[in-house]
Amino acid sequence: MSQRLRIEKKKEKRLVFWMLILLLPHFEPGYFDAELPVVDLLFNIGRVFSALYIIYYAIERKHSLSMIMIVFTILQGWYFINTVIQNGISKRITINTISMLIGCLIIDCYAKKYARQLIHALLIMYELLIYSNFITMLLFPKGLYATEWQWENWLLGFRNTFTFTFVPALAISMIWKHYSRRSFRFFLLLSVCVISSFLGHSATCLVTILVMTGLYLTGFYRVKIITAGNVTSVFLVSFFAVVIFRVLDYAEPFLKQLGRKTTLSGRTFIWDRTISAIGARSIIGYGQQDVELRVALVPQAYGATHAHNFVLEHLYSGGVIQLLIVIIFLVMIIANLQKYKKQEIVHCMLLGVLCIDMIFLVESGFHLMLYTFLFLCAYAKQISEQCSSQSKRRRFFI
Repeated sequence: MSQRLRIEKKKEKRLVFWMLILLLPHFEPGYFDAELPVVDLLFNIGRVFSALYIIYYAIERKHSLSMIMIVFTILQGWYFINTVIQNGISKRITINTISMLIGCLIIDCYAKKYARQLIHALLIMYELLIYSNFITMLLFPKGLYATEWQWENWLLGFRNTFTFTFVPALAISMIWKHYSRRSFRFFLLLSVCVISSFLGHSATCLVTILVMTGLYLTGFYRVKIITAGNVTSVFLVSFFAVVIFRVLDYAEPFLKQLGRKTTLSGRTFIWDRTISAIGARSIIGYGQQDVELRVALVPQAYGATHAHNFVLEHLYSGGVIQLLIVIIFLVMIIANLQKYKKQEIVHCMLLGVLCIDMIFLVESGFHLMLYTFLFLCAYAKQISEQCSSQSKRRRFFI
């Protein structure tokens, strides 16, 4: 190996490690946030350091914010200000908003020139989180801790939220597998995600991961019919069919024979009450409310702290104004993916978006990991160019 190549590899290792340091504080596991105040404080200090550095980096390098970053900032700004005006300042929403913005700003600053290193840093971070969570599931089969409204929590938090981590992690691992031409790392992560889904007994997580696995392993995710436009259309049709028009009610006689109901584990109660509440304040919504207020909205469903649907949650928390900003944000991402739909890596991204749409149908999806992955899709061109398949196998430090 030449001296120049060694220097380049050392630089790449340092850059990947530095990106990991910047990203990790914003992806704090739920267990640390809920149960370990000292560790939570350390993560908050890390958030401040990360924010100060990336803002300095953007100013010093005269980085021009992308249009997608500007729209996302407007979205988070409206969400935060609307909440402050209606319900007062909340520590939790302040931290979450900052992490959302800084996490996406890190991507915005590095994705154009260092997309490959950014993908690698994200993959390492996800592997650390998922493997650590898996260990806690093996050590504490019935859960690591419990909260007032949630049980069966492990390192990443409540079992239903595992899919927020697993889907972007697997999509990023697919991209890295395509670049490195090595399969072991991907299949190890996939196996742990599948086993964790079974151990967690979360139907949403298990179905989503199995669909993602099936489409990828069969190669069906590459078919021409799976485009950004078609994926979006399927989500919209599913939303109106399942949430608004309740087509599953027509299957009630058949499901009764199987001993099942059509309430989707209580979600239909939540949807009905949320839609009713939206009608009373449709323009600006209610802002982010305390957990007790959200639970009281739907007494039929124990511990329902959100709308369990992406569209309804945006309408409830920010009204039509917030939903319109979200639509602009998503349209920009969809248009970008559609533009580069022939690229192999874009197919991996589309598979991730398809599974995120499945999550959005039954979960609110207000989560940093989902938003940062969607934001990453805005750089499909750079990621495709810098993570294209190599003619020879490459050695990597991790």
